[in-house]
Amino acid sequence: MPKLHYILAVICYLSIPVAVVCGVALFVLIDPEMARGHINYTRDYQWLERARVAVLGAAVSLACLLWVGCCYLVLKARQRSLRWLPLAAAALGSASSPRSRTDRRRQATVISTSSEA
Repeated sequence: MPKLHYILAVICYLSIPVAVVCGVALFVLIDPEMARGHINYTRDYQWLERARVAVLGAAVSLACLLWVGCCYLVLKARQRSLRWLPLAAAALGSASSPRSRTDRRRQATVISTSSEA
């Protein structure tokens, strides 16, 4: 049975495209030209344009928040230090960085034993 943190991390990870697609869809649906024909056209146009950009910014912020949440949950599931969170969130070392060191040692051992034979 997978750990609860892994399941939540997968949910966060799969929610990222949904958040971005919904945000972009709302961005496209808000048309500042809807204010055409109103008395305060310029003011309404500016408000609609600001709302449009705010929706897109909120979608990007939500995607970033979901990514950081996913990294946090993976680190918790693997019982790693949360000091890895900034690096994992930046995707430079990812959450698998602490494990990659042990993998290299194992590979070096396997390679050295296979070359001796």
